[in-house]
This record gives sequence, structure tokens and C-alpha cells, in this order.
Amino acid sequence: MERITPFIAVLLLAFSLQAQNKFPQEKINAALNYNAVNKWVADGKQTQSLQTSSPFSVLNKMQNFSVPDVIALQNFTPLASDTLIVGIVPNDTLIISGNWNHDGPIWVFNNGVLIFDSANVTNTNGDLIVWQSGKVIADSSSFFFPQQYFYERSFIAVQNAQLSFTNCNFNFSGMSHNLVLADSAMATFNNIHHNDWTTCGMFGAPTLNINGCNLTGEYILAGTSQSAFKNADTLLLWHYLPDSAIVNYSFPAGDTVYNYTFNNSVAGVDGVGYSVIADSCHTVWWALMPVNGSDVTISNSTLRAIGNWFERGDTANVIGIFNNSNYTNYNVPLMDRNQQLINSYVQTWSMYVFDSSQIFIDSCQLGEVGTQQQASVLSQDFILDGSGGYFWATDSSGIIASNVAVYTTVRSEKKGIFLLAYSLHPFTAPSAIGESVVVCAQNILGGDPVAFSKSTAWLQNISAPDTVAVNTTSAINGSAWIDQGRLAVGWILVVTVCLMLQLQMVYGILW
Repeated sequence: MERITPFIAVLLLAFSLQAQNKFPQEKINAALNYNAVNKWVADGKQTQSLQTSSPFSVLNKMQNFSVPDVIALQNFTPLASDTLIVGIVPNDTLIISGNWNHDGPIWVFNNGVLIFDSANVTNTNGDLIVWQSGKVIADSSSFFFPQQYFYERSFIAVQNAQLSFTNCNFNFSGMSHNLVLADSAMATFNNIHHNDWTTCGMFGAPTLNINGCNLTGEYILAGTSQSAFKNADTLLLWHYLPDSAIVNYSFPAGDTVYNYTFNNSVAGVDGVGYSVIADSCHTVWWALMPVNGSDVTISNSTLRAIGNWFERGDTANVIGIFNNSNYTNYNVPLMDRNQQLINSYVQTWSMYVFDSSQIFIDSCQLGEVGTQQQASVLSQDFILDGSGGYFWATDSSGIIASNVAVYTTVRSEKKGIFLLAYSLHPFTAPSAIGESVVVCAQNILGGDPVAFSKSTAWLQNISAPDTVAVNTTSAINGSAWIDQGRLAVGWILVVTVCLMLQLQMVYGILW
């Protein structure tokens, strides 16, 4: 760690400045001022005023699962000419069939109804967002939502929205995408074929029913959600366990499940509000998301993953935890919770850090690590093998990783900052999306870092000469550059100072 102390010091300063920029709630409120929608004109007449209740009261909860900014409402431009809006007039209904290409978001709200009937849909540059009492109904249709990077696109249903898809195909460019269900939303998927992986978060009291799916994906069971899976294949069920949870439980053996139920009425389960049923499902994996303060004992089980949550300003040291481990009687070395494994196997350990929590990681092999809100991770000398996902910093959070081996994606998101230094990242290129910053210093990389959208990517990879004689000129070989979109000048100053400090440290240059 001593090798990068000056560099890290400047980055910590930059991070502290970045953390002061909280998520712009005032812009969300402005974007949700429905009076602005009155500027739309239909048949030469101004449309009616809409309700003023915010459809995105669960935005913070959505962020907790790294869902792209729903919305930040497509950069707060609700009147974009390429936005399909259904529901701006009472009983608004749109039926789409045949080949349909669209470039932008799709919004359905009020009591609007959008119907896809035997349609072939290609939708670029936008999510499907349904709120209030909006409905989307699709039958015998195919949907292609191109993505530049995984989790770029989302299907989102909140409040009393309803989704119903039957005999449909979905394609997201071979990359994972998001499904968000919140409040009292209802979603039904019957006889579905997915080309790509789905990551679904359920918050509040939504209802989900899936009957027939080839590649069902992963589902975060939380809140008071009700979900049922039947004839579903390739299903990962994340059991969120809040700080009130007291669980002493054994999961079914094998990967085929009939009549599985998990809720507060099941023996050994207390303190969870949701209920899930799985029947006639194949290739089923079990996973846990325990929060600090929870009391969890798992016996005689094979777990695909345990993703520990760190909330409410928690601090913890994560040391000596390894993927692909069998445990006879093991107390997980986390002092902020009770977590015991008896005669059980864990394939993947992951760590998710929220709000202002801070953790330190050393001497581990993990599957995924992520920070959110204003959380932070300081890590060194560990392996992130990607068996649980990727390595990411989102919102206004920050990660510093030194001397680590990362065999999956490194990414900064939203306004997050990720510093990767003196590390091995051999298979992919680090990336930044949103308005985030990824900084790569003296690494072995699979490709140069890539900046998407308004983000910034920094690369420093300079090799020192073996010997340099006094009063001689020596070449400095390597790369030091910044690739950025629209970015504040202040960041450029920070970059310059960082590079100057690093050159001083490596070559003894005085400025």
C-alpha cells in the first residue's frame, strides 16, 4: 500500500468532493412535475393535468440493487420527441403489431394500456417504465432491446402497474438486464424464452408469477413481495434476510424443486415479510442476502451464493473468506452478525456495501463486490473471480483496490469512483458509465479502460527504466491519458496532480 500512498491521498480528496454531490432529488421532483407534460399537444388541444404523486418513491430502493437510474428519468427529459407515452389522456390505449422499431423510452401511466400483439419490437436507447395504473400486455411477440453494456436496459413496474407477457421472446444483446417490481405492481410471464440473463429486484408488495421459462434468471426476494415460479428453468432465488431475521434452516437437496415454500410460516424462519413458491422448477440455485444484525444458521445445504449486506453506517473487516468452500461447523468471521454454516457448501461469497458503511477486504476469494450511496471499500491482496458478478462502485461511493486479481468486469457507475492500482485484470477492459470515474494505475489489463456516456476513464501505465545515470536523459515509456465526456474542470486538476505525484514518486521528478 505504501507504493501508492500519494496517489491514493489525492483520490481520497477527489472522492470526498464527489460524495458531497448527492443524488439530485430536486431534479427528480422537477421531472415528475406532471404540469410539464401539459406542453404536449394531442389533436391540437392541450392535454389534461395529471396526478402529482411521484411514481418513483422507491427510487432509493431501486438504487440499492444497482438498477440504472430508472430514470433519472432519461436525463430528466420527459418531453423527448422519441419517448413513447401511453396514458396522457384518459383510457389511452395503443396496439402495436408487426415490425416496430423505436428509438427511446417507453412510458405507460395513468390508466393507459399498451398492447403488443404478434409484434416484432426493436427498441433502442430506452427502458420500459410503467407506473400508476398503467398496463403493458404482450402476446406472441418478440422484443429486442440492444445494449452497449450489461444492465443498460430495464423493465420497471411500480405503484399499481401491471405487466403481462405470454408466448414472448426477449433479447438484450447477449447481456444481463434489469427487471424492477415495486409497490403493488403485478407481473405475469407465461411461456417465455429469454436469450439473456434477468436480474430482478422486488420491493414493497409486488406480485410476480412465472409459468414456463427457459432462462429465468435471479430474483431478489424482499419486502412483502409474493412470487411464484412454475415450470421454470435456471432459477437463482436470493433470500434477503433483514437485521430482524432469525433463520435456522436447511434448503432442499438437488437442483429440481417441487412445492418449495419460504416465508414466516415455515419452521425455522422468522423476521421475513415475503413469500415465495417454486414448483416443478429445474436447475434451481439457493442464495442468501443477510444484513448486518441478522442471525442465520444454515445446515446441510448447498448454496450458490451468500451476498452479505453492510448497512446503516456499518464497519467491518472481511478477511479470510473463500469461494468454493465446504464447512463442517463454521462461524463466518464477521463481527456485525451471527452467521453459522453446518455441513454446508458455499460456491460464491459476495459483499454489498450501502449508505455510509465501510469495509476492508484482505486475503479473500470473492465472487462480487459493490458499493452504493456513499459507502466505501478499501481492499488489497484478494481475488475477485467473478463467480457472483462484477466489481463496481455506484451512486457516490468509492472503491480503492490495490494488488488484487480481478477475473471479471471492473466498473464505475452513476457518480462512483473506482481506483484500481498495481493489480491484475487480464480478461476485460475496465469501464465507466453515467458520470462516474474509473482510474487505472500501473495494472496489467485486458484492454484500455472505456468511458461511456458522461463518464471518465483514466489510464496510467508507465514503466520505469532499469538504470538512469546522473545528468542523462532517459525516456519515460508508457501511457498516461484521460478519456472523458462532458466533465467539470475540477476533475482535470485532480488528474494532473495525481499524475505529477506519481511521476515524482517513481522518477524523483521535482515540480
